[in-house]
This record gives sequence, structure tokens and C-alpha cells, in this order.
Amino acid sequence: MSFWLSFFMQIAAVAFVFVFSIFVHELGHAVMGRLSGMSVTSFGVGNNRPFLQWRWWGIRVYLCRNLWWGGLTYYLTPTLFGSRTARILTLAGGLTFNMAFALVGAFAWWFFPSLRAVTGFVVVFNLLLFFTASLPYKVKLAGGVLLSDGAQIITQLKGKLPDIST
Repeated sequence: MSFWLSFFMQIAAVAFVFVFSIFVHELGHAVMGRLSGMSVTSFGVGNNRPFLQWRWWGIRVYLCRNLWWGGLTYYLTPTLFGSRTARILTLAGGLTFNMAFALVGAFAWWFFPSLRAVTGFVVVFNLLLFFTASLPYKVKLAGGVLLSDGAQIITQLKGKLPDIST
């Protein structure tokens, strides 16, 4: 195999693992939300218009044209604010799934040496997603604010409404 073909295949593998890790994170929010009584309407990766969407488990799943930004999970609570425990479980679902996927990657790295290049990326990206999403911070977006999972969990633990002021 030529150097350039090998190089581009590695770049494609890294990109796929990165997007799939974000998908796993959002899947965690959706699964935990569903299990904790939330009505999950959709989840997916990216922003902008979806180029691919399907229904799974009654939930709209999507991939957007800009896959590199992150992902979102949309859900409704059964009451006006829903239970604090259900909200915390839903928020922690992404973190839990990223840690679980990192452990699966570490297992595969150990037992399947020929896959170490890919499984190493699985471990690294999922641990990075776990730790960065766990940190409490706000990101300003066009006219609004997005809170990290960590910031939202801390807000829920304090029993407050999220501070989305810029």
C-alpha cells in the first residue's frame, strides 16, 4: 500500500472514530433519558441541515452536514420541569456511554493487537469527550448559551435553573 493511501485511510479512520464517539455520547443521553422517563424526540451529530436521518426506537436520529461541531439530544419532561433525578441521569448518560466505549476500546486494544491504531483512537477520543463534557463551562453561540453536561449536572444538583445568560 502506498504511503498516501495509508495516510488517508488513517485520517478517515480518525475522523470516523471522532464522529462515532460523539454519536455514542448522544446515544447515551437518549438511552438514559428514555430509561428515566423522558420523552426523547431526537438526537444526532453535527449542526446545520441533516443529510441522513432515520427513526430508531421511535426517536429521530440524524447526521448533519457539519459533523465536527458536536451533537444534541432533544427531550421533553413528563411534567413542566421533570424530576431532578431523571434530568441528572439523562445528562450523565453521555458521560457514562463515553466511559463505557473507552473501556470497550481498551479491551479491544489489549486483546486485538492488529487493531491498536483504531482502538487507541477510540480510547483517547472517548476519554477526551468524557473529561471535556464533565467540566462545567458555557459556550456562547449565536445569541444563546450552551452549557456543558458537567455545568448542567452541577446546576441540577444545586436545585437551580440553568444560568444561560451571556
